[in-house]
Amino acid sequence: MEFEKNTMLLGADPTPRIVAIELGETGTVRVYRRENDGSTVADVEPFHPFVWADSDVVDLGIETEKLRGDLKYAWLITVDSWKELLALRNGLRNAGRDFFAFTDPVQHYLTATGRTLFKDLPFEELKRMQLEVLSVVGGDLGDNDHIMSIALSDNTGWKELLIVDPKNMQESEHAALKRLTTIIKERDPDVIEGHDLFRVQLPPLVARAKKLKTKLDWGRSDGFLRSRPSRLQIAEKTIDYPKFTVGGRHFVDTFLLAQFYDVGMRSLAGFERTDVARHFDLCDSEQISALTGKELECAYKDDSEAFRRRALCGVRETRALSDLLSQSYFIQAQIFPYNYQDVIVRGNATRINALFLREYFRQRHSIPELPMVQAFEGGYTDIFLTGVARNVWHCDIASLYPSIMLQFDCFPATDQLQIFRHLLTDLRTFRLEAKAEMRAEQDPAKQHHLQALQNTFKILLNSFYGYLGFAQGHFADFDAAAHVTQIGRDLLKKMIDWLGKHGAQVMQACRLQNCNYMQPARLPLQKIRSTNYNVRWQRNCRRESTSRSTSSSMPCSVTKPRITRC
Repeated sequence: MEFEKNTMLLGADPTPRIVAIELGETGTVRVYRRENDGSTVADVEPFHPFVWADSDVVDLGIETEKLRGDLKYAWLITVDSWKELLALRNGLRNAGRDFFAFTDPVQHYLTATGRTLFKDLPFEELKRMQLEVLSVVGGDLGDNDHIMSIALSDNTGWKELLIVDPKNMQESEHAALKRLTTIIKERDPDVIEGHDLFRVQLPPLVARAKKLKTKLDWGRSDGFLRSRPSRLQIAEKTIDYPKFTVGGRHFVDTFLLAQFYDVGMRSLAGFERTDVARHFDLCDSEQISALTGKELECAYKDDSEAFRRRALCGVRETRALSDLLSQSYFIQAQIFPYNYQDVIVRGNATRINALFLREYFRQRHSIPELPMVQAFEGGYTDIFLTGVARNVWHCDIASLYPSIMLQFDCFPATDQLQIFRHLLTDLRTFRLEAKAEMRAEQDPAKQHHLQALQNTFKILLNSFYGYLGFAQGHFADFDAAAHVTQIGRDLLKKMIDWLGKHGAQVMQACRLQNCNYMQPARLPLQKIRSTNYNVRWQRNCRRESTSRSTSSSMPCSVTKPRITRC
């Protein structure tokens, strides 16, 4: 597959096996790399952050580089340290100059160099440590709060359980926290994983360490654990959480991975670790896995084997969930100029914008300002029948958005380097190649990798239309987005008319590319298959609008969908 050689997608610098980037001393970054013997080395390299400006600033005594093209930000200012960048931004703002700059030093470095994380690094060689903290939450004042245990494991099979002695609470808890820091430094993980890591696992460690005056210097260069309030929008949910960071390592929260998984599947009964593990059949013992509350505290005080099993069960299930859900993001970290931890929480359109900016920077081309937001009509949604229906089929046009954009040249007007067209074309090709290799592959591990790869390509492909209507995308184009939806609406209406003329009862049209209908006795599906679009047909009987397909003999309850507009 030519995917690995595509510099527009993966960045121009092929430096392999980078596992983390950390801002270093003045004017430097630390680049952590995995050697072939499994050790991790740190290279200290120069760091020159930059700003795109809308005019020459020689009058301010600042040297600039004139960029190609005639777009808004046509001047590049480069400085020698992050501190200088912060001062430059303040100076430009005070002088009334218009400019654009990244707020993340890692994105600065990766964009400027064309590097990304994890190139040529198998997922199995990523050093991943799992963490599960069981604690007692006492009164409102927290006087009786304390940690019961800290369970640790990693992807080599190693595990260790630190249990706080309830008879010698303060001293034992202090020792457990110090031992935790020692283990992290000794085993030197690239990633620390946990379920609800940010909201449940890390906060009690920080609180108890503060009370007991213990340092949590977990960073690779002795940096301390830091946090700030953050907010994440996942479909209709808004999740507030403290975002933790530490130099040279990444945090991966499987609670967030499960949330992202369920956006597309809508199949999880809940998001507790036990719920998600049960869904994927990863529980060794549901009774042990679900041990919580007073029963868990009693097991702890009794020093029972059940408590030990429950503590270690947590890290085992977390590791299994991460094995299953994180590989797509691991691949995305090889594509986008972000830290692994940040790739997970960045929106799809934001990530695509980062690809544009990286390539325009590499070619020393000017970039446009953010577009004026415009309202435009979205996909076609309608309801033709309500009640209970039988013999229901679902008709879906595969990859309609990318096909329309390529077929009808629906590209951003400001994309003078035609990055949009090239990326869309290449991603479609790569996805087809990955799917073909996956079908031919016999090794389950390689199959899982190829599944994650093709799913990554699928997500990216389907995000390009959304990017056209993304207010924070420099190359967004609302007119092009409106053109895509107009073509899609016309095509869907033609499909509905065709089905009606051949005796089908269309029940509902959903968004831009699919509909549900009751199948007549004979319907010449081969006629519509001969069009330029890949039309998928399947039996689709749903008890509820969000449940999985079931046997076609079951009646289908049709409810009115929610109608949305862009």
